[in-house]
Amino acid sequence: MREEPVSIEMAMAADEVFTTGTAVVLCAVGSLTYKGEKKQFGAPGVPTPTALELYEALTGLQQERTADEFGWVHRVC
Repeated sequence: MREEPVSIEMAMAADEVFTTGTAVVLCAVGSLTYKGEKKQFGAPGVPTPTALELYEALTGLQQERTADEFGWVHRVC
């Protein structure tokens, strides 16, 4: 896994785009518009398949619906 800047060209060429954050967890990006060119990712208002899969996996771990094979979840008293 790596974190790096993404150029607008890379984003516009992608099959799916999503954002992550503490409050939003993971959110599919519906479309991007750059210099008048619009790129739609999936159907409007419907999460893209990979974004939905990652969201379900992450929230499953957070809510202990799925096994935590990596030991990421720790109870806080």
